[in-house]
Amino acid sequence: MLQERGEVVGEESWRLEIVEDRAVFFVTHRRGNVRGDAVLTLRAKDFRPLLYAAVHRQGKDEREIRIEWKDGRARIGGREIAVGDAGFFDERFPS
Repeated sequence: MLQERGEVVGEESWRLEIVEDRAVFFVTHRRGNVRGDAVLTLRAKDFRPLLYAAVHRQGKDEREIRIEWKDGRARIGGREIAVGDAGFFDERFPS
């Protein structure tokens, strides 16, 4: 359940699965006519990110997002990007 100012505005579900040497976190959320599905794949031993993929839908519009981590850096396609929380998304950040 997603709440805003004490009122229910949508719903969210998630689950975490450990598959071999990977931890896979699945999230689905709905709010009005907006729906988002995301998968975050992490290394199971230290939970460092490997891949984030998501699809956001609003009516007929759809947006896909895919972020991969290579050499300790987040990339979309071949382009390096900055991400919000260095402690979670930056593989070079010491845990």
